[in-house]
Amino acid sequence: MITGDYIDDSAVPHGFVRAASGTITEFDAPGAGSGGTLPQSINSVGTIAGYYYDANHRAHGFVRTANGTITTFDAPGTSYETIALSINTVGDIAGFYADGKNVSHGFVRRASGAMTMFDAPSAGTDANQGTFAISVNAAEVITGYNFDAHSARHGFVRGADGAMSTFQAQAQARVRTWARWPGASTLPLQSRGTTGTRVATLVAFC
Repeated sequence: MITGDYIDDSAVPHGFVRAASGTITEFDAPGAGSGGTLPQSINSVGTIAGYYYDANHRAHGFVRTANGTITTFDAPGTSYETIALSINTVGDIAGFYADGKNVSHGFVRRASGAMTMFDAPSAGTDANQGTFAISVNAAEVITGYNFDAHSARHGFVRGADGAMSTFQAQAQARVRTWARWPGASTLPLQSRGTTGTRVATLVAFC
């Protein structure tokens, strides 16, 4: 199964899922505005996680089950943005949200809907700093990066027990460090195909 988004003639993104048979199903998150629906990750049972922008261009997370049921969610206490980026085999979703000061914080959302928020030890607390959770694996270990008080980027790993550690690749010590699990379902936007004015973007596969 493959998930991603395509852009229509009005430049609005919409989600899609492609079955192994080649059948493509398009979908939109409830409440999606002109910013559209942006799937980011799909797990082995066909559950998709991602985010969408509403009519006020606020970002909200969503999860779509294999039968097409879509549930939207926000991190508690935020109305600015909730970005869901990765889902594992048991339905845990990792991502980040921005608070009213535009400081980002990581979160993990369980399949039950319960959410836990967290910050990397060295995360800064000014606008455009903070913690960005990018990927979660089957063991519920999360990886990502954070910007510290000097806006330098560091990688982090968060265990299933909540213990966190940060790290820095020496060659990138003053630039940036990315962290993503090998084989993680969330991919950079790498594969694009165009037909007329539509652009399809492959985001994730399982």
